[in-house]
Amino acid sequence: MRTRAGEPLYTVELVDVAERPPEARRGLLARLRQVGVRLYLRWRFGVTLDSPAHAYLVAGPQGELLEMLWPDGEIAIGGSRLGVSELFSRDAFSGRHLSTAIFLAAGGPLLHRAGRDRISVLDVAPLVAWLAGEAIPDDLEGELPRRWLDPQELVRHAPREAPAPVVPLARARPGAPALDDEALTERLRRLGYVE
Repeated sequence: MRTRAGEPLYTVELVDVAERPPEARRGLLARLRQVGVRLYLRWRFGVTLDSPAHAYLVAGPQGELLEMLWPDGEIAIGGSRLGVSELFSRDAFSGRHLSTAIFLAAGGPLLHRAGRDRISVLDVAPLVAWLAGEAIPDDLEGELPRRWLDPQELVRHAPREAPAPVVPLARARPGAPALDDEALTERLRRLGYVE
């Protein structure tokens, strides 16, 4: 997403996790920048990029540009122009979920779509599982949004389901405290997910 003048509304950093082949190794300055991004994420947000992955894509909004564009500014996205107020809301965070949200995804097997489309929040988990090359747990309520995906990729990598107990779940970060059911329930209650 960019302003009408072409200024990016997000800074985007690609942080390598997997070792790159010798012919594709990054230069010293690029590697140092990635170390800096990792340190900043750990210091500022407590985020560590240590889960198994090829790389992380880290996007940070340019708050001042977004503020300047609100509410009547236009942005360029996917070759189209949209009003900022069509994509962003400045409502105060109440801790409760709204019935609408924004989900942006691009690249790989996702079809290029300039227009907006609807997706159920329940369909996000199956989409993420399929994009990660994993089986879709059979106890998910949502469905894979096939209309968003390249039909040839769907044939090459046919979605598969697996019983939920055998689908591997993400492991906790090393050193993360274990929570018993009571502590977890209390944490969810404070976040407003459980009464």
